[in-house]
Amino acid sequence: MFRVFQIFNALFTRPRIRGAIQEYQIQLLIKVEKDIEILRDKLLNNQNQDQNQSSMLNKIRGFPDVSNKIIWTKQIERRLSIYMRRVEDVLGSNWKDLHQGKKLK
Repeated sequence: MFRVFQIFNALFTRPRIRGAIQEYQIQLLIKVEKDIEILRDKLLNNQNQDQNQSSMLNKIRGFPDVSNKIIWTKQIERRLSIYMRRVEDVLGSNWKDLHQGKKLK
């Protein structure tokens, strides 16, 4: 559904189409909101566990601990940017001005 919203986003400015897709927009935004919530929990609560697991792999590969933290942070940033692109696909390019977009931002 995200791909359909991405392709046909330009048509969603029409009032009749906007009314027809509103139910699907809500479902997709709830999904993105849950994904962001999971990502935030992972960042705050499980930070040490994930870093310990990946630090063992990085020690085997010969990476220093600092690079492990940088890699982990970049992965979190990449996932968050994917989620924000999904929000933009669902709500349009002016998603930051809408109430739901501000809430997710």
